Amino acid sequence: MNNSKDSSQNFVIGDKSNSIIKGYVENNTHYFQHYVTFSESDAAGIIYHGRYFDIAERARGDMLMLVPYFDTNFEENKKIHQEIMDNYVFVIHSSSARYIRPIKVLSTIRIESNILEIKGLSMVVLQRFYLDDDLCTELTIKFALVSYKTLMPTRIPEFWVKHFKTLIKQEEK
Repeated sequence: MNNSKDSSQNFVIGDKSNSIIKGYVENNTHYFQHYVTFSESDAAGIIYHGRYFDIAERARGDMLMLVPYFDTNFEENKKIHQEIMDNYVFVIHSSSARYIRPIKVLSTIRIESNILEIKGLSMVVLQRFYLDDDLCTELTIKFALVSYKTLMPTRIPEFWVKHFKTLIKQEEK
């Protein structure tokens, strides 16, 4: 795995025919870059408000795919992670968006994701969209974990809680 902290490089897992995960984790934050395409914008070239949630989903998905790599026990982690992924799904409980500044088509943006809180059945994720160093949008999303079999909320497995704690936003001083 490429351990470079350069956000312009991708993590490559296995050989190049395997999946590519965009993004990296540093200082309790998952960093993800995204290039805004015409399909994500309106006639004025501004990102549709709903597309922020689509882009945020891609960033969270890549963050979730990095979980097995959070410590050195990779092979065992990968098995546990896959078992959880096969049996559970995170669903949105609630969300809020704060639009500060529009983002235009053909921009390269950075999404910074942090976990604000993890409780038994849910977690809250803060995702901030930046153009250069300017904050443009903030999404706060609360997720519940649901069993595929019962479609009922279930406790977040301790394996994920342990690893997600590395992404909990530290108090800013």
